[in-house]
Amino acid sequence: MARIPSADRRRFWQGLFARRQAAGISVAQICEEAGVSQAAFYAWRKRLQSSRGRSAAVAPHRNRTKKVSPLVPVRIIPDRTDDGRQPTLVVELPGVVRVHIPTGCDASTIRAVLQAASTLGNGGPSPC
Repeated sequence: MARIPSADRRRFWQGLFARRQAAGISVAQICEEAGVSQAAFYAWRKRLQSSRGRSAAVAPHRNRTKKVSPLVPVRIIPDRTDDGRQPTLVVELPGVVRVHIPTGCDASTIRAVLQAASTLGNGGPSPC
């Protein structure tokens, strides 16, 4: 049995894919109508997609508009209070101890200050 030339096979499969898409039918249905296996359908789809990717990479970029990113550059400016000072986090511990923590203070410093302040708020060293 003579083989069908490659260009004819390619046109056959491209037509089959186009027909399926236009009709909106399942792969099983189009394969049954065309008398081909589903495995061949998927193999040809993969083959044509990969060859389209290669030719698109080689083809010149015509009529393509540059996509504009929805992102814009942003510069973050620290918040200020009404009197111009940087805001602080205020932690009130039981008793009369209030700790003002400026923004940007690192966690280890905050931990050490709060541990020290808790001993003052309890009237002495913490039992922990």
